[in-house]
Amino acid sequence: MLTLLFGALAAPATAQDNLIESVGLFEDVTTSLSIDDVLQETFKPVRDTISLGYTTSAEWVRLRILPTQDEGEVVVLFGSGMPDDLRFYRPKITGSHGGDTELGDIQYQVLTPDWPSPLPGFRVSPPKGGADYFVRIESSGSIWLDISALPQSKALARTGQRYIVQITYLSLMFVLFLWALNMLVITRETLFSWFAALQFFWLVNNTLYLGYGDTLLPQLSPDIRYGVFRTSVFVSSFFSVAFHRHVMRRFNPAWLASRLFDIQLVVIVCAFVLFVSFDPILALQINAACLAAAPFVFLANAATAKKAGSPGLVTMRVIYGLLSMSFFFNAFAVLGVIDITALATHGYMIHGLSTGLLMFLLLHLRARDLFQAARQAEADKFEVERQTALQKEQNHTLSEFIEMLGHEAKNALGVINMSISTPNISDRQRERASEAIRGLKNLIDRCDQLIAVDKKEQALNLRQCDVVEILQKLRSGSMTPSRIELQSPDKAVVLGDPVLLGVVFGNLLENAQKYAPSNSDIWISISQVGDGYSILFENLQGDVGAPDPDKVFERYYRNPLAKREIGSGLGLYIAHSLTALMGGRLDYVPQDQRIRFRIWFP
Repeated sequence: MLTLLFGALAAPATAQDNLIESVGLFEDVTTSLSIDDVLQETFKPVRDTISLGYTTSAEWVRLRILPTQDEGEVVVLFGSGMPDDLRFYRPKITGSHGGDTELGDIQYQVLTPDWPSPLPGFRVSPPKGGADYFVRIESSGSIWLDISALPQSKALARTGQRYIVQITYLSLMFVLFLWALNMLVITRETLFSWFAALQFFWLVNNTLYLGYGDTLLPQLSPDIRYGVFRTSVFVSSFFSVAFHRHVMRRFNPAWLASRLFDIQLVVIVCAFVLFVSFDPILALQINAACLAAAPFVFLANAATAKKAGSPGLVTMRVIYGLLSMSFFFNAFAVLGVIDITALATHGYMIHGLSTGLLMFLLLHLRARDLFQAARQAEADKFEVERQTALQKEQNHTLSEFIEMLGHEAKNALGVINMSISTPNISDRQRERASEAIRGLKNLIDRCDQLIAVDKKEQALNLRQCDVVEILQKLRSGSMTPSRIELQSPDKAVVLGDPVLLGVVFGNLLENAQKYAPSNSDIWISISQVGDGYSILFENLQGDVGAPDPDKVFERYYRNPLAKREIGSGLGLYIAHSLTALMGGRLDYVPQDQRIRFRIWFP
């Protein structure tokens, strides 16, 4: 955003602003010629953008610079690349004839950079008609001299634009480095560690190449900075190849194509050894040639890949096709095989940005797949845990059910067996046997109701129902109707299922009859509450005591003292579930020594 804003507001320097009239180039093979010797040599005319480097010679550049219209200061700017040595010679006029400067009247002095710029910049004041300025350059590596001589205002604009563009670029590369570290911590994927290493060393190399070494490392001598910079060239090249090799291995390319990466790594290591011990220039040339072969290696691996790894073969081939184009143009521009000024001038940034963003895209897609796989694994794990917990609960429920069923069946059969074991069966024995059989029948009914409730297969037929009528039928069908006192209005119509209402009221009534003291009354009262009716079942507390309020509606819960009676521990659970199914509410509301259940329906 800063780059776009500055570019829109600043007045850019145009070709017409450049005050260089002519440029000449001379190669000093011996590197021993002085400025006075060079003045006598013939210079070859060249453009103001010159590709230099990979040579032991000293290159001399002669610049014919014109003055500004107002004869103000002119700023000479150089870019880009970090030469081993750059000396700028300014003419010092000591005499003139008829306004024309003669050779014998000129002495040259070396200037130190005095213009605030990431790359060398010099302030000069050419005389009327212009003057010749000389630049001596030595560089074992590749550089691209983009020379301009601009009025101070235009130089300021270009320098500001250069700062903004370069710092934006370096910041973006640093963000990619931090992103890779973050993804490494999150995913533990080694691929991100290789990308983080590549971005770090490429960032170091670019920072030095763009001329920020003097500012960031002022305590180091030029020779040490030179060694750090050239070393970063080999290290960043090594990690670049190693990273792409690691990426391609996931797609299982052909054996021979994969070995090309290994050959590149060996060549880079050998070139670095050669750089340190024997011939730095040859070593840098070998390293550049090795990188120039990178697009062919990429394409060979992409074309022969057989495994559809993340983020997919087609995506990988498209990304590496674009990356190969970037490598191809940058490498051959550095070698001077192709002549594209913009690419060579900003090649490092163009190449670094395209590589960084393309690899970010590839790794982002890879990370997306990893996150999706992790989320799916987490969901699968949760589902397995849920199913395990559910199965455990079902096993526990089944165990409780079997235990309850066995216990109650034994009790009922025991009563029946005792009743029929005597030759003459008394009325009392017959009654006890009938009660046991009814208990077994109720137990089976409760089990059927439980299955329907738990499977959520209970049919529901809601309609207007008179609870008074339902309760009167239940009382008249009871074994001891005289115990049941019903206090109600003539009618109490609620929205419910008549069959299920009978089940709910029947369970509550049976529970009261079973656990209330013998021959004690059971009270049922109906009253209107809000927009519905409240039905209160009430009985005195018997020998078994009161139920636990926290467990009273749990499945299979029974007061320990109540287990001498035939029962399933399901009646209240089923009543509570069916009431909720019909939109009502069932509460346990004990008072003093009375057991009370209040049920409400709309």
